[in-house]
Amino acid sequence: MKNLVILFIGIMLFTTSCSRYKSRYKGTAGYYSFQTECLGAEYDGSVTVRAWGKGRYRFDAVDQARKEAVRTILFKNMRNTNQPGCDLMIPLLNSENYLQTHAVFFNEFFKDDGAYADFVSRKDEALASKERKDAKKEATFGVVVRVKRSALRDYLIQNKIL
Repeated sequence: MKNLVILFIGIMLFTTSCSRYKSRYKGTAGYYSFQTECLGAEYDGSVTVRAWGKGRYRFDAVDQARKEAVRTILFKNMRNTNQPGCDLMIPLLNSENYLQTHAVFFNEFFKDDGAYADFVSRKDEALASKERKDAKKEATFGVVVRVKRSALRDYLIQNKIL
C-alpha cells in the first residue's frame, strides 16, 4: 500500500511539472517585427493605422504601439497603401536625420506622457482591435489608432521643425 501511494504521488508530480512547461511556452510570433499599416485616411486630416508595439506587459506594448504610429507618420512609409486615401500618404519629414538634428525636441516629444499623446486618438481603438502575438518573455500588441496628421504637421511648423 505504501508503494502505491508513493507511485501515485510520483505520477502526480510528473504530470504537473510537464503541464507547467507547456504553459510557459507561448511561441515565437512576438519576436517578429510587424510594420505599421494604413487602414484609411479621414477627411479631417487624420489617418487610421494599425501599429505594433513590444513590451513585457500589455500597457507598455500598447504605449509603444502608439509611439510607433506617430513615428511612422513622421518618418516612414506605411504598408498596405491600397486603402482609400492611403496611396498619397508620405512621411511628414523626409529623412530620419531630423531625429539627430533635433534630438532634444524628439526626446521630449516621445517620452512617456509626452506631446505625442496629443496626436493619437483612441477613437478607433476597441478591445477587439488589439491583437496579441506572444513570445516567451514579451508580447507584441497591434493596436488600431487614429493619428491626427494635420494637427501634427501644424505642431511641427509651430516648433520650427518643418
